[in-house]
Amino acid sequence: MRFAHLGAAQKELDFPGYVFGLDRETPDLMVQLTERYGRSLARHAADRRLD
Repeated sequence: MRFAHLGAAQKELDFPGYVFGLDRETPDLMVQLTERYGRSLARHAADRRLD
């Protein structure tokens, strides 16, 4: 796949909608996406490694 086609492929896959439940047309999409991503990662703050 050439780089010129990546934008079209990403739109079709709808990552923000599929993963975060956010509409791609949300005015502050990146703000909401990063806040949700941060909350999701914060749930693992007390995780410990199991060897």
